[in-house]
Amino acid sequence: MWSELNLGPRLSQMERPELAYALGGLLIVQGLAMLVDEFYFHHRRGLGRWERIGHPVDTLMFMLALGVLLQSGWSLLSASLAIFSALLVTKDEWVHRREAPAAEQWLHSILFLLHGLILGLAGELGEQVVLSAGATLLLLAPIGMFFFYQVLYWQSWRLLRSKRPSHLSSSSGRSPHES
Repeated sequence: MWSELNLGPRLSQMERPELAYALGGLLIVQGLAMLVDEFYFHHRRGLGRWERIGHPVDTLMFMLALGVLLQSGWSLLSASLAIFSALLVTKDEWVHRREAPAAEQWLHSILFLLHGLILGLAGELGEQVVLSAGATLLLLAPIGMFFFYQVLYWQSWRLLRSKRPSHLSSSSGRSPHES
């Protein structure tokens, strides 16, 4: 079955296969760090409205920039998307300064570094080879699943929180994370 899929050039056919290995490794490290951020830090403290909306937007923008870079390499469009995506993920740091513990803020700094490295490597890889649409979709699928999880979970979380009995809410009747 897998042999029938055309996923693009084989690593042995690439001029610099180490780019593909590095990109794959960094995507795995980023994915693991994102899981810690999401399931340890975010679930522990909850997210305010700004983050519940902003985090899926960050994920969608990263996925778009990554897909364009993998398909076309560097261009004005792909470089603009990469730069915008890298800047966009920093938008929440004003909120995190108030709401997040130091360990979560440190993890975010690692994620910011990985974000730029991954997009840079994707641009270089896109310059070297054109991945098939199937290979690009295979790389983007876990990010897309995480995006849908973020939208569905945090929107349902908000709805469930609004239906809590009043004795479980703060004295103002609102969660401290609602904004």
